[in-house]
Amino acid sequence: KKYPSAAALAFTSVTAVVYLIFCGVQVVYLFWGKLQLPRGLTWAQYARQGFFQLLFVCLINLALVLICLALFEESRALKAMLTAISLMTYIMIASSACRMLLYIRNYHLTFLRLMVLWALAVIAILLAGILLQIWKKGFPLFTYGMAAVCVCYLALSFSHVDYFIARYNLAHMDGEN
Repeated sequence: KKYPSAAALAFTSVTAVVYLIFCGVQVVYLFWGKLQLPRGLTWAQYARQGFFQLLFVCLINLALVLICLALFEESRALKAMLTAISLMTYIMIASSACRMLLYIRNYHLTFLRLMVLWALAVIAILLAGILLQIWKKGFPLFTYGMAAVCVCYLALSFSHVDYFIARYNLAHMDGEN
């Protein structure tokens, strides 16, 4: 038995309003702010501040949308709200990636930093499948997710990560002593 979509709309609409405000702040201060360092923070503090929270919220959003699709009756309004939350999750993913790229630009590339970017890319690909699931009822989300994760893992495994990291770091060490 599925619950009425009005119940899901009640809590997803509040969530969407909070995300809308948050995404507005991200767009204004991070993206339109030309990625400038706020006063009183080091690059490490700025890049790491909030990164893991953003990543955690992105994962919560994936779960929230999937739970709403599974437990609540289908309605056009609920689909629109879940789509809005998913699109705002893309802004959060972009914000996380920008923070990590700032961190990499100032402190160079490591295996862990590259893995973070890889994980963000995988989440973005999975989110695309979830968006398809919202609007196309019979979409094989599990198969899509398994294939996407496997392809991303194989691409990472065969990409000579250590060579890429060393090449990047050597190319960006020109200004150092």
